[in-house]
Order: sequence, then structure tokens, then C-alpha cells
Amino acid sequence: MSTGNEIGRRWLRWLPWLLWTVTFVVVVSLGLAGFMHSISYDIYEAAGQDWTRRSALYETSAVEGFQYFPQAAMFFALFSALGSPWGGILWRALSWALLATGTLRLTALMAPGRGAPAFLVATCLAIGPAIGPLGNGQANLILAALGLHVAADVAEQHWWRASLLLVFGTAVKPHFAIVLLLVWALYRPTTWRLPILAFLAFVLPWVFSDHAYVVTQYSDWLAKLHVGARPAPRFEDLRGMLATAGWVMPHRTAMIVRVLAGLATLAICWVACRRTREPYRVALVVAFAAVYLMLFNPRTQSTTYAIPAAIVAVMAATHLFDGRRRDFAILMAIEVAFTLNYNYLPPIQLWLKPLAAAGLGAFLVHQSLVPPETWAARTVSGKAVP
Repeated sequence: MSTGNEIGRRWLRWLPWLLWTVTFVVVVSLGLAGFMHSISYDIYEAAGQDWTRRSALYETSAVEGFQYFPQAAMFFALFSALGSPWGGILWRALSWALLATGTLRLTALMAPGRGAPAFLVATCLAIGPAIGPLGNGQANLILAALGLHVAADVAEQHWWRASLLLVFGTAVKPHFAIVLLLVWALYRPTTWRLPILAFLAFVLPWVFSDHAYVVTQYSDWLAKLHVGARPAPRFEDLRGMLATAGWVMPHRTAMIVRVLAGLATLAICWVACRRTREPYRVALVVAFAAVYLMLFNPRTQSTTYAIPAAIVAVMAATHLFDGRRRDFAILMAIEVAFTLNYNYLPPIQLWLKPLAAAGLGAFLVHQSLVPPETWAARTVSGKAVP
């Protein structure tokens, strides 16, 4: 007969999966019943249909509409071919499964020996911020998931798979290029793998379509990028936060700040790589990339914060089971801010989430400069050892 402890351990292993499954079923059911709008996936589905029909993917005179690479339209064509609602359900199921398994993989690496309870804590923290993009069918969810899988693959030195996921994530949504560039700059084994895979991804559309159509779509994408780069300061990024305080940052100033912040992010990640060891090292890199994206992407929305929320959930669980309760409390507060929906709390719109992201950035800088003992790099003759 099973003892009480054995039953408890079984529940500890299965409860996180039950939470992931029940949440998915409830959210998708509400969407099918018309209580949640599938705004983002509808755009992706239309782009997939346009690719199949060889129609124009981009509306170059407006900010709205499809904005990603032609490769993303090729990918979404696989789901749009299934029709509605099955394509949307499968797309959400893929993103949700990747997020759940990414949380499991990275938690197991960062909290060895305490994987099951840490996975449960990380699950409880990660699900809340992910509900919004799950309902919308947003690509932010799969980016959050891919960040966790990339971190796990880099920590385990699966360089080809990590590089493939980085290129795939960037193809699905260009925002992921921030993670790609940081990993490429900081991890030597990706130096030549990433350019090879990026080139193959670039030429892939020509395999499935004619030359003139592909060239036109690349040209239209560049025009769309130019249109979308100068939105009004009404998004939940650094400009939106400053706008609530009464100062609208000029576009030229914003561009300069983005470049300087990018260089500063690379510099502090380099320091983090010297002072910490895997898997905490790559977790910090992915987290810094997420912070940069939240604060300096000119179109950051409330649901975009599912991206940093995923890595924060894993880091918070790690700190909790390492006995660093103050750090856990700080990350918990940040995660709560990422979870809140401004539709129900209008006064927090535009400033709370970017402020929390800035706080997360400061926390990560401290972790990089003064890493916890279990995170610190072992050194030989002053050089960091993996």
C-alpha cells in the first residue's frame, strides 16, 4: 500500500500539470464561448491565409495588422489550414505546452533536488501573467516559452538546438532578436551556428514561393517596420511610464536611449557571465533581454509582460528553495505587478508594469554584481569556470 508520503509526492508531481491543463481548458472554453477575444490570433490566421493565397501580407500604410517576418506567415499557414476554431486551439496548445515544459526544464536545472516543489511554485507564479496572451492567442506566450527552453539548452550545452530555437523565435516574432543577439555575443559556440541557421531561415520562403512574391513581402516588411517604429507614447514601456509623469520623450531621444541601454545590457550581461555559473548565468541573460524588451520596445503592451514573467517565476522559485526569502518576496511583488490587468485597474495603466520591469532590472544588476553563493562562478586563477 502507498504511504501518505508517497501519495503526497505523487500529488506534488501531478498538481502542476493539473493546474496547467485546467487553466488551458477554462481559458480556451471561455474563448469559444465568446467571453474572450482572439484579436492577435485572428491577425496571424489571416497572414497564414494570405501566404497560402500569395496575397500581400502587410498593410504598409497603417501600424495595425501583421508585422512579423514572412517566415511567421508560413508558420501560421499550418494553423490557418485547419480552419476555425481548431487552428487557434492547436496554436494555443503548442504555446502553452512549450511554456509548461520550459518552466519544468529550467526549474529542474536551477533548483536541483527540489524540482517537484519548485516546479509547483513556478507554475503558480507563471500561469497568471500568461492567461491574457493565451486568451488572445498572442505570440508573446511562445516567446516566453522559448526563452526558458533556450536557457535550458544553453545551460546543458545543446548548442544546435539552442541556436535553432533562437532563430525560430526571431522568425515568429522579431522581438526575440534581443535574446538571440545577447546569446550570440556571449556564448562562443553559437558564433557560427546562428549565422548559418539565420541564413537558412532567410532563404526558406523561396523554397515555397516564387521569387517576385518573396522579394515584395520582404520589401513590404521593411516598410511596415518603419511605420511601426514611431507609435504614440501610449504603450507600457519606458516612454509610456514617463508620459504619465508629464514628459513625452522625443523620438530621436528615445532612439539614442535604446542604443545606450542596449550597450549597457550587453556590458552587465558580460559581467554576469564572469561572476555566475550555469544555469543561473544564462537565466540572467534571458531575464536582462526581457527587461530590455519591456522598457524599450516601442509597442510593449500589458500582455507582453508574460515574457519576463516566465523567467521571473523560475527565478523566484529558485530563491525560495535556496532560503533567500527576501529575494523571493521582491520577485513575488514584481510578478504580481506583471499579472495585474489594467482593464480592471485603470489607474495603473502605462506606469506600473514598466516600473516593475525597471525594478527587476535593478534586482538583476545586483544579482550579477553580488551573486548568491549558490550562483557564484567557481574560479581558477581569477577566471570563471563553467
